[in-house]
Amino acid sequence: MQEIRVLELFGGIGACTKALKKLGIEFKVIDYVEINKHAVNSYNAINNTNFEPQDILQWDKDVEVDLIMHGSPCTNFSMARKTRRWRWRKWNSK
Repeated sequence: MQEIRVLELFGGIGACTKALKKLGIEFKVIDYVEINKHAVNSYNAINNTNFEPQDILQWDKDVEVDLIMHGSPCTNFSMARKTRRWRWRKWNSK
């Protein structure tokens, strides 16, 4: 089977990459887009890669991929959350 070329957006520490590995799928991450430098450092350490932080709003690369994957927002850590008065406990309490 041919290796799948993947574009991983909002990659975080690599949940999408981990899922593909656990499924035993042969793949190569062509590009990984994540703005948080700490998440990028973790991703690189876990996956032995050397990606740099990238802002999705500035991303404009011409790449050929077979699969585009993206991570879910990490609302507990997101900078966007700090601009709202949203409370996690409100949704988790009964």
